[in-house]
Amino acid sequence: MRQLLITVFIFLLSSAGYCAPVFEILPLGVYGGLKDGNLSAYLLKTIESENYTALDSGTLVYGLLVAVDRQSVHNKNVEDLLQKYIPAYLISHAHLDHLMGLVMAQPELREQQTIMAREETMQALQKNIFNWSVWGNFGDAGETPHLNYQHYQTMPLLQWIAIPNTDMQVKVFPLNHGGMASSAFLIRYKTEYILYFGDTGADSIEKSTNIENIWKEISPLIINKQLHGIMLECSFLNSQPDNKLFGHLKPNLFMAELRQLAAMVNPLYLKNSLRGLPVVVTHVKPRLVDFSNAQQDTREQVINELSQQNDIGVKLIMPEQGVMLSL
Repeated sequence: MRQLLITVFIFLLSSAGYCAPVFEILPLGVYGGLKDGNLSAYLLKTIESENYTALDSGTLVYGLLVAVDRQSVHNKNVEDLLQKYIPAYLISHAHLDHLMGLVMAQPELREQQTIMAREETMQALQKNIFNWSVWGNFGDAGETPHLNYQHYQTMPLLQWIAIPNTDMQVKVFPLNHGGMASSAFLIRYKTEYILYFGDTGADSIEKSTNIENIWKEISPLIINKQLHGIMLECSFLNSQPDNKLFGHLKPNLFMAELRQLAAMVNPLYLKNSLRGLPVVVTHVKPRLVDFSNAQQDTREQVINELSQQNDIGVKLIMPEQGVMLSL
């Protein structure tokens, strides 16, 4: 018993607060549908760098306009941001709410910029979007002719690779999104990490171990205070039936997955093993009632439901378009 108490005490000391911020996250779009000027897209960079990596791009140029207007980008203008400071785009999957901003802006991008995705996603982009029927092919592979404006790079799963023209690396993990291939990106800078999820269903619903496998990867990073945050989707309210989630999470499933992670980090002290860990809640799907009734706000309801079930003490963050986060 004495040894157990000492172990718990040492763990509590190590859990007291997270390390100083290393990453900056600029949300260009935060919703998972309907609000077509504010769809899933985030820019990520280290505090020491000027170059961003895009994590999905449902909204791009309009999100940059909002960020400039809110003075979140250190006196840079939209043209320079788009053409000079986002050398790489990591696309988690080929759904339009994660892609349309990039599609619309692609003719304005430059040759040194790289579009990156796992093989299944890259094939979907090249065959179904950049195919000269839906949109032109401004890249250097896929349907001919290639205009060679940008480089397409297919990313292997579960291997560290450099993100071009940044100081970061990425490891791609497979996710199940209602039968569609999706991705999570574990980003590394030196010995510091941040984790971004594309759309994903719960392991229990998808009959997979994809999220569990990611938790196994990151639990040592949490123990060592190397993981600065998790960006995880929560698309629906708890009232959404399980058979109508379409490969997404809702608050009770979101928290159940995080409790699994907490159990891996410290099964003896579950309620404190993730205490204070920043978790950015992404991809909430607004409802039409949000537009017609000022008293309705699905994002506020989602965060309320999450907070009510947050018995593990994670720091829930609801991002706002154009407002910088430091983690």
